[in-house]
Amino acid sequence: MIELQQDSERISLSIREAASALGVSEGLFRRWLPEIPHVRMGERILIPRESLKKWVVDTAAHQKKSREQQVQDILHAMSRTE
Repeated sequence: MIELQQDSERISLSIREAASALGVSEGLFRRWLPEIPHVRMGERILIPRESLKKWVVDTAAHQKKSREQQVQDILHAMSRTE
């Protein structure tokens, strides 16, 4: 069995801790919860640290891609009206 001594070594976060780590309210974090990888252990919800980090990176990349596509769509629409 693995014993973890320090908080920084814990492999999962509570909802409160994860929300705090992202700088958002618990309420907002709970609204995002269906999109965020998590594990239910009885009544507790645990968010694996590495999964949360990956979710943030993937979400940022998706948003960037989406913005780039929107710019391309606008440029394409403008070129058709000229």
